[in-house]
Amino acid sequence: MNGIAVKNLSKSFENRTVLNNVSMVIKHGSRIAVTAPSGYGKTTLIRVLLGLEQPDSGEVQTDGCKFSVVFQEDRLLEQFSVYTNAKFAKSDSIDKSFIMNVLDSLKLNDSAKKSVKTLSGGMRRRVALARALCADFNTLILDEPFKGLDNDLKDEIIDYLNDFCKEKTVILVTHDITDAEKLNCKIVDLTLLNNC
Repeated sequence: MNGIAVKNLSKSFENRTVLNNVSMVIKHGSRIAVTAPSGYGKTTLIRVLLGLEQPDSGEVQTDGCKFSVVFQEDRLLEQFSVYTNAKFAKSDSIDKSFIMNVLDSLKLNDSAKKSVKTLSGGMRRRVALARALCADFNTLILDEPFKGLDNDLKDEIIDYLNDFCKEKTVILVTHDITDAEKLNCKIVDLTLLNNC
């Protein structure tokens, strides 16, 4: 199996079950959007896939996956420039023109030398996305990646992602079904998989 297999996954925090016997298969190259109300385990599922949380029971296989992630929090290097934050995800051998191309496509090229701590929330979100896209990956996880972006800019970025992520696996966590549809994702309602 080339991709991700989740089998009978369960996870609790302080006697509260967040994931209960969740199973799913995400084939390489597919796009899914994980949706559910807040508190239903969307981010926990992502953290388990990435190995940041250990399940209480069940199994996760990530055969051949090289992950890149946009977390809910931007997790940027505050003291460094936009360019340095984007480059941080890449090896020293990366072509500068590639990074600048990503920044340009995310409308950040004019801010490449600016310190991240001076940026607005929407710009910081785009830097986090740029950093993820500059990594060497075949599986992109996006946890509420478009918060703080106006609709026109969001649509432009989604169009860019659709082109950039051809033949890559995309896992979107979102409350916005419209964003999921524009990103050509199959909707996976976690409340239907989760036996809580």
